[in-house]
Amino acid sequence: MTRFSVIVPVYNIEQYISQCITSILEQSLGDFELIIIDDGSTDGSGKICDIFAASDNRVRVLHKENGGLSDARNEGLMNAKGDYVVFIDGDDFIEPGSLEAISQKLEKTMNPDVLVTKIRQFFEDGAIRYMDKEMPIELLNEGKKEDYIKWLFGRSDNTWPAVRYLVKHDLILKHNLQFLKGYLHEDIDWTSHLFLFSESYACLDSYWYNHRKGRPGSITAGHSAKGINDVIKIAASNIRDSHYKALPSDQRNVIFERLVRSVLYKLRDYNYLGRDEKEAVLQAIEVNTDIFRFASSLKHRAFVSFCNIFGFRAGLFLLNVLDGSNS
Repeated sequence: MTRFSVIVPVYNIEQYISQCITSILEQSLGDFELIIIDDGSTDGSGKICDIFAASDNRVRVLHKENGGLSDARNEGLMNAKGDYVVFIDGDDFIEPGSLEAISQKLEKTMNPDVLVTKIRQFFEDGAIRYMDKEMPIELLNEGKKEDYIKWLFGRSDNTWPAVRYLVKHDLILKHNLQFLKGYLHEDIDWTSHLFLFSESYACLDSYWYNHRKGRPGSITAGHSAKGINDVIKIAASNIRDSHYKALPSDQRNVIFERLVRSVLYKLRDYNYLGRDEKEAVLQAIEVNTDIFRFASSLKHRAFVSFCNIFGFRAGLFLLNVLDGSNS
């Protein structure tokens, strides 16, 4: 069986995709399949991918109508055959020797359900940010689920990106793990469910993944009511999901607190919206006010208390004045 299924969604990134694919094909470990999903690109991205596939039998290119990032990743999952699934975004790239180091780590740790890694963010202006530099490697090396959940959801500054997690394929199949189609910030839902169902863990103490930030045209760029409302809906859906009752209450609560912190962080975009979009956000909040009981910081609890008295319209103004927290 193939060691890794590397899934790369592609949409209109012709200036970046060659760097991404080359960084994968030049890995020292060759035991992988590269599944590229061309999600209805209208530029030259699809043709570039086909050229790579014609010269390397490890590459498969699946062309489909545009359905968004979640749909593209799900298509990749349906076609994956490897022991582990690796997600790499088509405008990102990985470091030489990464897959070999990852495979060795997995073997040394008895092939856990999830390998947690660290990623490096790089910006169009040349700035670089090393995420989770204080990752508690010695603690996490003990492999306890409680430690992983409490650190990743309670302390990590980069909890959500699916690309930082290498996942055993059998776990995905067993629990039918899928990305929510039609949502922005779908990684929030994926990662929450990943740690709900997974049981064994290891961590990799190296920056193997280079994550491009601030790219023009990125789906996470800009401000929109949909972006805010999708995070609200994802948080509410997970908080109300009865499957989480299988977790001890302290682990469950730290996940829920992190979900709500992401909602409150995203609500900083509210003041950038037009009148109709603001009303749409207010409606979404009114339907899901119960989730805010998991607000954890003093500042956010003060926000909730203020909203209970003066309403969310006034509360959102206050939140944008006070908010200086991390996501």
